[in-house]
Amino acid sequence: MERTDVHRLALHLDETDGVPDVREARRGIRRVWRRAVRHPSEEHRGRAARARPRPVAAEVSEMKRTCWWIAAVLFVALGLMHSALAQTAPPAAPASSGASPAELWATMLKSQGPAYVAARDKLLQSGAASGILGAKLTDSDWRVQAVARAGLERLSWPQAYAEYDAGLAGGLRRIYTFRAHPLRGVVMLFGDRPRSASLPPPRESRYSAAAVPFLLETLAKGAAPPAEERWWGPEGQTPEQELYSRVAQCYAALVLSSLADPRGIAPLLDVVRTGEFSYLRRYAAMGLGWTGRLDVIAPLRKALWDADPEVRKGAACGLGQLLTAPDDPELVWLAGNDPDSGVRSAAVAALRHIRSWLRIMEQGGRKAPYP
Repeated sequence: MERTDVHRLALHLDETDGVPDVREARRGIRRVWRRAVRHPSEEHRGRAARARPRPVAAEVSEMKRTCWWIAAVLFVALGLMHSALAQTAPPAAPASSGASPAELWATMLKSQGPAYVAARDKLLQSGAASGILGAKLTDSDWRVQAVARAGLERLSWPQAYAEYDAGLAGGLRRIYTFRAHPLRGVVMLFGDRPRSASLPPPRESRYSAAAVPFLLETLAKGAAPPAEERWWGPEGQTPEQELYSRVAQCYAALVLSSLADPRGIAPLLDVVRTGEFSYLRRYAAMGLGWTGRLDVIAPLRKALWDADPEVRKGAACGLGQLLTAPDDPELVWLAGNDPDSGVRSAAVAALRHIRSWLRIMEQGGRKAPYP
């Protein structure tokens, strides 16, 4: 609507007596013109918006929504196809579902950790475990004896072994809670025991002499983490279950050493020589010093020259617990010449421990334990 049209319409309204005055008609028509042209209604705005070209962002957003819908439809279709194929295909049988008791026993001997626990539980449930395990009690290998004896006791005293398993999981849970590197944190559960010259008293059921077969089994084969819990390894380098099993072995070595039970001395000495990994050999050597037995001094002195620095650390700590001599020549040499700084520190700490305790014993009028 142009301004000339407004003027003509005002004259027409004045001639036909539509309004009493041309000025009034002109003002009214101008108000209508402003509302229609300068301030369009919502309906007019909607028409204008539809007439304008759509921005690029709106088109991209709609394209994304379309792609998401297509992806969702394809995902559902693939899921339905997978379900249909799974129903038509025969179910895969477990690897050891049809294994005989002899095969389960062979799996137990060659496996560690969760694989060992799974094979052991299936053998114990098979009904033929007593005959197989009973024939292995006189085997020359201490690991075979430990597995057989613990299996038989699990059949006889399931409640006691359930408590042992729960106690082991509780102890390892504390290790994982307070240490980023669980293998280094095992010794924390024993407080000041590595620096104490006296044997620690047994505590709780897993520290008693009745738990020695369980501890020997754990030392030989490790353990499996509880199914309802998740265990983390340091830096994500070691599989969680394997790490849990290794920490359990180290824990069992220290507990056996704290008991000083004669049944655990020979296995611990064998672990120092032929253990599966460094930390297990280290803790076995360290724990032998807690036994207070002088017949372990010679094996520990031999371990001082092992190629693995972790083993040398454990041997130095063990000799320090046994209070060998205030100026032990081998510890003195390691303190000043070993290429590993951790071994040098362990040797210095062992010598300091020996000298401080011997001074206390002399003041009390007691004789030194070394020959």
